[in-house]
Amino acid sequence: MKYRWWLYSIYAVGLLLGLGPSYIHPDEHFQCIEILVMWFTNSKGTVPWEFDPSFAARSYVPLLLVYGPLFTILKFFPYFQNNPISILYLMRLQNYLMIILCGNFIVPKLIRGDTKAVQSLKKFLFLTSYVTWTYQIHTFSNSVETIILTNTLIVMESIANAKNVEKNSYKKSVLLGFMISLGVFNRVTFPAFLLLPCLILFWKFYRTHWRSIAMLSLSFLISSCLIVLIDTKIFSNGKGFIITPWNNLKYNINIKNLQLHGLHSRYTHLLVNLPQMLGPALLLAILSGYKLNQLSTYSIISGMLFLSLFQHQELRFLIPLVPLFITNLSWTRSSSKLVDNMWFKGAWLLFNIIMGFIMGISHQSGIVQFLGDYSRFHSEPMGVHIWWKTYSPPTWMYMDNSLTVSSVVNLQNGAESIDEIPFNVSNHHVIDLKGCDLQLLKDTIKRLLSKGIQNPLTLVTSDSMISKLKKLEADEGITLIPKRHYLSHLDLDHFDFNDLTSFKSGLTAYSIE
Repeated sequence: MKYRWWLYSIYAVGLLLGLGPSYIHPDEHFQCIEILVMWFTNSKGTVPWEFDPSFAARSYVPLLLVYGPLFTILKFFPYFQNNPISILYLMRLQNYLMIILCGNFIVPKLIRGDTKAVQSLKKFLFLTSYVTWTYQIHTFSNSVETIILTNTLIVMESIANAKNVEKNSYKKSVLLGFMISLGVFNRVTFPAFLLLPCLILFWKFYRTHWRSIAMLSLSFLISSCLIVLIDTKIFSNGKGFIITPWNNLKYNINIKNLQLHGLHSRYTHLLVNLPQMLGPALLLAILSGYKLNQLSTYSIISGMLFLSLFQHQELRFLIPLVPLFITNLSWTRSSSKLVDNMWFKGAWLLFNIIMGFIMGISHQSGIVQFLGDYSRFHSEPMGVHIWWKTYSPPTWMYMDNSLTVSSVVNLQNGAESIDEIPFNVSNHHVIDLKGCDLQLLKDTIKRLLSKGIQNPLTLVTSDSMISKLKKLEADEGITLIPKRHYLSHLDLDHFDFNDLTSFKSGLTAYSIE
């Protein structure tokens, strides 16, 4: 009963943080919900470069398989058609249920060789990780990749460790081919996690079972061809068959393209992202070591090795490794003593609660709260919304079929401009100034005011910019009147030790007059 009480408490905390209003990274919206809302409703939004037919670098099929049934059901409930917050939370709730099922039915299969006590501890570590609570529940393609990878490794382990190794494994090979295909078309990074495990599995089983490998290959090819045909039909760009992973890979091996998204040192995953994910469990990993007889251990090595070759390295790329890092720990006396130590347990829970609160509740949360309130309570014409020094607003949350979106672009000489010049200012216009300097904000407001627009003009920005807003008012002679404020918004991108007001939390929507 005591164990169940702890388990239910963990589930409750995970649900609370997973359904928080945080906004971790633009890709959780623009590579997923933005596309789905435009697909299933008549709302307009922002088409990310990956789904632009000229690039065609991300497949629609995994999105439609994972979230399509939910959106199909929601079409029968008109209430949700204009309620973006409900859509967002229902999608996160689906991911929450998926990871709970994974923790209860998939993860235990990766720790079968451990004692019950060790299994319980590993399950506890997995379910109390802030990465599980937040990143995994948000609508990242990496979250789906985690589910596919863990299931794929379980199928591979069952083939490699079959009691009768002389027997062909047709059904599992067909399933494995399909899952690998789905994983590759979900994210081009998926093969990085499987390269070493596949080589080992081939040596242990498939080199002597050619009929099984033929079934695997046939399953992979048929699944991939079906996905290619569906994507080609959807993109319809007249360039022949669309193979999205290949287009994505071609884009990402070009260093000039990666520069647009940010370059990192090749040790960023190992020395920055991994410690940030594991926290105190990193010490446990060092003391314990890993099981060298598990394919999933080699998936860790494979993923870390090949993902580190690319210079664009974000923490979320390593999300699929979290369950593997925990379940493959080789339990020793040292690790048992460490886990039994109350200081370690306290440090682990404190680290994950703090990080969970930051990434699940407060990080850029004012954006979601403002758009949720706007969709529910707006009574005046939208006019023009200018977003500055925030993450890009998820324009799907406007649920507007007349929306126009303008955004900052970086020119080759380093100057910044806006992609729609001149503005065709409407009553449904969003201008995303991203992190541009103050001068471009001034120029934008002056141009809009010079047109004598009658529609409301709203500036939405973080409270960390308060000193710059005062300068804006003084220089341009305009008045900023606060009309909505969200205290929990945390901006971690614009700290300036020369300006202590940059550490202020909150997001405010101002009426410009």
